[in-house]
Amino acid sequence: MQMQTTVLKNSESLQKRAFVVGDETRICELVSLILEDLGFQPMQIGQAEWLVETTAHINPELIVWDLSQEKELNPFQSLSQIREQASMKKVKILFLGGPDAKKVMGTYEGDAKVHFCLKPFSPTRFRDEIAQLYRVED
Repeated sequence: MQMQTTVLKNSESLQKRAFVVGDETRICELVSLILEDLGFQPMQIGQAEWLVETTAHINPELIVWDLSQEKELNPFQSLSQIREQASMKKVKILFLGGPDAKKVMGTYEGDAKVHFCLKPFSPTRFRDEIAQLYRVED
């Protein structure tokens, strides 16, 4: 029994961590369920201003960020702050948003670790975007 517990603890630590950032509970829950199914350990962050601080302590592999509610915080400024942390150079980012947010994404057009998924999206489309992010060699 103790050996089984040790194996479970080790497999939990090997699970990829993902942050889901956004205010829309239904979207965050859907994204979290899909990420769990893909082998991630999702953690929901309701307030984007906590993202930079939390990222420094937890070091996720993936950040899924819903831009639809962002008014006060510039997500691209926060992304720059996150990327400045040495441990976060390889973090992958998937932004979710409408056509207006997609226009702003031109800044990251050449960055293979930053993708965009247009809302509304299907679970299949979301999975495809995650797959594209992980086709990139680090």
